[in-house]
Parts: sequence; structure tokens; C-alpha cells
Amino acid sequence: MLVVEHDEAIMRQADWLIDIGPGAGSLGGYVVAEGTPRQVMASTASITGRYLSGAAKIELPSQRRKAAKSRSIEIEGVTTNNLKKVAATFPLGLLIGISGVSGSGKSSLINETLAPGLIRRLGGVAQKPGPYTSLRGANLSTRSSRSISRRLAVRPKQRGHLHRRLR
Repeated sequence: MLVVEHDEAIMRQADWLIDIGPGAGSLGGYVVAEGTPRQVMASTASITGRYLSGAAKIELPSQRRKAAKSRSIEIEGVTTNNLKKVAATFPLGLLIGISGVSGSGKSSLINETLAPGLIRRLGGVAQKPGPYTSLRGANLSTRSSRSISRRLAVRPKQRGHLHRRLR
């Protein structure tokens, strides 16, 4: 089985790792290390190995940004595919993770309902969103909506997938 993976626990359990780099984009494209997880951890050329071995780490911030209810988007009554009247709040200005087992409804909520619903609400062109009863917040009818709309786009070759440009 071949898996492209970024999850540390999965990489540690792999029988064989192939680390490509050394950087991203034009700075990458080379195999910098391959072998068992221990061998990759021992490679000085592997950035992944440094993180797996604990030689490098990403420190958690001492203070997290706080979510403001007044700066959030709320969706309610989502019944796309297997979702059962789901309601969710998405605070703006924060990194939000959407998790769940395969088939639990993550893509139905985000890619098939929230993203196209927001894009259409902001005057953009998108596929018809999945069914929901309410989409509100973040002054969706004012100037702040332009800021949101600049960050949302549906990839033409992957209809329904949300692409969020990070700045």
C-alpha cells in the first residue's frame, strides 16, 4: 500500500518512508531520504526526519487567538448527504480544522454546502449548495464580505472543493 501522508503517527508506523524535498515548489523535487522511519530520522538532509526525531519542533504559541462570536459564520440545518440538521460556527481569523472518520460528512459540510453557499451569498458563481436552513454572520451583506470572497474560490477542475488562500 502506498500513502501520501503528513501525519506523524502514520509516518512512524510506516515500514518505509520516502522523503521528498528539500523544500516546497521549485525548492523541492528530490528524494532527500528514504528508508525505515529510524533511517529517515537519522538523515541530516531530511527536514521530516528532524521533526520525527524531535531535533526540530514547532512550538505551540503561548497565547492563542480568541474567537469572537461577532466575527464568525454560522450555518444551520445542513442535511447534505448523510448530515442530520448539522449546525456549525466558523470563527473568522482563526485556523479551523475539520475532522472526522471517512464518510462522516466533512466534505458534505464544507465543500458541498458551506463553500458554495458563501460564494453565492457573496455574489460569486458556484454550484448549488447542499440543503441548509440558515447561513449568517460576519456581515455577509457588507464590505467585510468582499474580504471573505477574495479568500474563497472553487477550483475549476475540482468543482465543489474549497480552496482557501492563506495570507
